[in-house]
Amino acid sequence: MIAKFQLQIKCPNCRRYYIVETRDAQCPYCGARYTLQLHVQLVPKQKTKI
Repeated sequence: MIAKFQLQIKCPNCRRYYIVETRDAQCPYCGARYTLQLHVQLVPKQKTKI
């Protein structure tokens, strides 16, 4: 299963920002390829008391 997301990252090579949607990122400006290592923490929602 591939997680879909939209994340704006900064290219370490040319330092320009671009948006990636999968773990395999390629900078559209300088063509460098990267694999994102995401550390996602799922937090249960707190029940709101009214």
